[in-house]
Amino acid sequence: MVAEQPQCASLPPEEDLSERRRPDRAWPDQFSAGDSRVLVGTSSLAGRIASRASVSVSLRALVLVALFSLGLGALGSNVGSAYALDPPPTVTKVTPSVGRGTGDTAVIITGTNLKGATAVRFGPTEATRFKVKSPTRITARSPEGMGTVDVTVTTPEGTSATGPADHFVYLPAVTAVSPTSGPAGGGTTVTITGVGLTGAAAVKFGSIKATSFSVNSATSVTAISPAEAAGDLHVTVTTPQGTSPIMFRNHFKFSAVHRIAHDPRYGPEPEQVLRTYPATQAGAPVCVLVHGGGWVAKSLMTLNAEAEQMQAHGCAVFNIDYRLASPTVAAFPFQVEDTESAIHYAIEHAAEANGNPSNIILLGTSAGGQLVAMAADRMDAAKPGTVTATISLSGPMSLPKLLESARKGETSKEFIKQMQEALGCPDGLNTACTEEPAVGLSEEFSPVLHIPSTCPGSWLMFNSTEELMPLNQFTVMKEALEAKGCTVQTRVLAGKKHATEYWELVAAEIFEYVKAH
Repeated sequence: MVAEQPQCASLPPEEDLSERRRPDRAWPDQFSAGDSRVLVGTSSLAGRIASRASVSVSLRALVLVALFSLGLGALGSNVGSAYALDPPPTVTKVTPSVGRGTGDTAVIITGTNLKGATAVRFGPTEATRFKVKSPTRITARSPEGMGTVDVTVTTPEGTSATGPADHFVYLPAVTAVSPTSGPAGGGTTVTITGVGLTGAAAVKFGSIKATSFSVNSATSVTAISPAEAAGDLHVTVTTPQGTSPIMFRNHFKFSAVHRIAHDPRYGPEPEQVLRTYPATQAGAPVCVLVHGGGWVAKSLMTLNAEAEQMQAHGCAVFNIDYRLASPTVAAFPFQVEDTESAIHYAIEHAAEANGNPSNIILLGTSAGGQLVAMAADRMDAAKPGTVTATISLSGPMSLPKLLESARKGETSKEFIKQMQEALGCPDGLNTACTEEPAVGLSEEFSPVLHIPSTCPGSWLMFNSTEELMPLNQFTVMKEALEAKGCTVQTRVLAGKKHATEYWELVAAEIFEYVKAH
């Protein structure tokens, strides 16, 4: 007797299987992108489903069924999340949040999902280098830049969104200073090179503000050094982003000024003294400085800072005093005579100050400008060719025209009073100043009527609006020099200042003019 073979139960028809589906059960062939949980009764059910070629199942369903078949039990996790991409990176902090505009600041970037970073950028510029330390930390070196930028991290999942937490501020940076030294008296024109200098609000030499400065570009500033004690100081630039850090390349050295220990006399009168500032090298041009003050005031100390600057730029300087006018003593002729005597003294003692006695340059400010122009004519007769150039800042050149301007109210009342004393007519412009000797003195001591025959070079500075000295003084002198065939260099500036008040604007040009002679 043949034993009856056991019969394997066959699966019910597809339609029967469909009828067995319970509302609380999700089947593999029903998964969609939105499915999150799968409830399957037993592993044998998985085997039955897998044995039917007609049943279509998704990859995720097969993986899930396989896991259950291995006895891992009910899986109550989010299946979709196991196959999703990681979220993009975020930057929550940048330390430090400021750095030099020249770059190479070591920065720690804190955030999330930073693993696998392929790029770190400071604004549009990639970091010079970076290293992923962990999913929440990256170290990087900043590139060169300016202003405030966002620090971003890029991974295969995307680039971090920007916001205040990722800001990095580039401070201005000074990379070079030229020249690197100047006199303690200040006045040196210094070119400051760097990055992020746009919008500079201050330039300092140590703790002292520059006398003046101008921004040429984002990488260049020109400044005039202030007066400062001898020493080596850092030059810094401040912009809205902050102040440039101290670097070894931004030093400026203030050198002590060497001068002769005493103020020698060039004549017997108490006021006939001068101060000498020797040149550092032999054969330097001899620069004789004559101060202003409306012929009635001030002293050689008025030009002390300017004398130190000219010494620093290669001159052997003789800065002179002279007798002043008063209500009872006119300025002329003795002030011109004093200036001439001081020039002779400078020639005789030029070698002691490393100066060249055959290269005399005269510089006068305001009334001093008139005095050097008159002395140049007299020196032309005494020692032809010795005076090679005159420099005048707002100097009166035609006293008759100046009197005319004064009567029209085209200059200040204070200056009118000074001019009356200088010409010996303190009682009034319309009385004694219209008579002799005032009329004769105004003509005799007008440089416009006394151009040296050898035509030394002339450099004239005036301003064009609201100047103490009317512009016609510049015009008539320029025309007279050109009529004689003399070379004249001019600067006409706008503003209300006078003479040395414009020094910082013209000093560099004057230094170059002196070098050329």
